[in-house]
Amino acid sequence: MRSFALLALASTALGGCGLLRPDLDTAALTPQVSGEILAAPELPFISSTAVGSWVLVNPTKMPEPNADYLQTLGFDGLTPLLTEALNGNPNLQIAQARLKQAEAQSRSALAALFPQLTLSASGQRVRNAPGAQGQGSQGNLENRLNAGVTGSQNLDVFGRVWNGLALTSGLREASRQQLANTQLQLQASVAQTYLGLLAATEAERAWAVAIAAAEEQNRLTQLRYTAGDLPITQAQPIFATLQNLRIQALEVARQRVELENALNTLLGRAPQAIDVSETDLAQLAKARIGVPQTISATALLARPDVGSAAAQLAAANANIGVARAAFLPNISLQGNAGFNGNEAGNLFDWSQRTWALGPVLTLPIFQGGALRANLQRSWGLYDEAVASYRSVVLNVYAEASNAFTNAQTAAASAQSATDAAYALARSADAYAQRYTLGDVAKTEWLGSQILAAQGRASAAQANAANHAAAVELFTVLGGQLK
Repeated sequence: MRSFALLALASTALGGCGLLRPDLDTAALTPQVSGEILAAPELPFISSTAVGSWVLVNPTKMPEPNADYLQTLGFDGLTPLLTEALNGNPNLQIAQARLKQAEAQSRSALAALFPQLTLSASGQRVRNAPGAQGQGSQGNLENRLNAGVTGSQNLDVFGRVWNGLALTSGLREASRQQLANTQLQLQASVAQTYLGLLAATEAERAWAVAIAAAEEQNRLTQLRYTAGDLPITQAQPIFATLQNLRIQALEVARQRVELENALNTLLGRAPQAIDVSETDLAQLAKARIGVPQTISATALLARPDVGSAAAQLAAANANIGVARAAFLPNISLQGNAGFNGNEAGNLFDWSQRTWALGPVLTLPIFQGGALRANLQRSWGLYDEAVASYRSVVLNVYAEASNAFTNAQTAAASAQSATDAAYALARSADAYAQRYTLGDVAKTEWLGSQILAAQGRASAAQANAANHAAAVELFTVLGGQLK
């Protein structure tokens, strides 16, 4: 008895063919969480080896992702990018093409349940063998013409066709779920990349302000140092600060280009500059993303990658039925009806009619061990699918815990960075007023501007990370975040 059983879906799909399925076990495949609520970072599990510690999942009942959620983030420039990505992303097109293939394969398997009819006609000029009865020593030549319909119907007594249909249906459902997962991941990647581009653009502007102030501060400092009013110990740190700011500005510029290229790739187009709107830059600083206090553990099973793994497991189970059926007789009903004759003019005379009808039974006797090897391979594929499904589910819970914690942390970090930027901006304003009154030197006022610009850049990065964490949580929940 194997320690992990197939899904309830598989047993339904293979109904009436119990002889060909793996033995059922009381264990199922999705680990239960103690209680209905999953609270990060703790994630208590019942032992995965205990009977009853895994629950059943029906991959055909997964809710659709809430595609409108990303629109509620408030970034106007994001909407056209999402639309363009759904139309032009090559990976999404690959997933769509694979679904078409799986659907066609499923229809092909379904066709085996129906009678197969073939219309045929042939004509031959035949020389009979010399010495045959009634042919004489030279034989003779004659025409052989026939036309008719041949039909067959697989009776599928042992479930070979039904298991094949269940196999292709599972693969079709897995492809459908994988397409949904690809679309979900694509939307999240576009949103997070665009958020990163907004942050890089805002940071680049802040660093430009900081460098301008640092250059002026360095110029004034070098004049005082040259005049002998300032020691080298105070002049050189100002120069070093300018160079460090330039390094950081170059890094931000490099990141912005990489983000533009990444976003263009997601959209399915060649590298090009992407303009961001001033409204979205302002929204980056204003918006605050609420984080749910708890996450439903059962909601995590709505993720399309879980549905895909479950469907692949159902298909692997059906494949065992196909492999077992290969050992058993294949019974079909075959027949034909038509006309045979020697002359085209009287071929379709009623007297020329022929017909045949009867069952055909085939049973493999010796295949050199190929059938047994194929059955062992199907069990290996099934065991792989079980382990893959368990791995997906366990990773889902781990990702949810991480995303939940990350969303809480990102929200707190964004608030702190925003408060710090506001405080530094107020300080710079105060220094500006004092500089106007002559209470402080210009270099001190420029120093406050540098700190304010650095705070602005940090706040932009933190706010973008806050939004990105919400998108991550949305993705981890399978698009079910409201």
